Amino acid sequence: MNASYFNNTNLLIAADCTAYAYANTHGEYMKGKVTLIGCPKLDDVDYSEKLTEIIKNNDIKSVIVLRMEVPCC
Repeated sequence: MNASYFNNTNLLIAADCTAYAYANTHGEYMKGKVTLIGCPKLDDVDYSEKLTEIIKNNDIKSVIVLRMEVPCC
């Protein structure tokens, strides 16, 4: 996947519940980043191929993964 909004950006990959569990998620993690959100436990999808294509085909400056420490992630 090649999209202009992925070029020269910082990428945040976040579990959807993280924003509910941590009130400052937007200010501390999302601000100034392109954010991809999903549920690693309940989504019936393997995101690895799509993430590989995004990282391979775009100029990504950094990747941050935000997940919960409880068994749901």
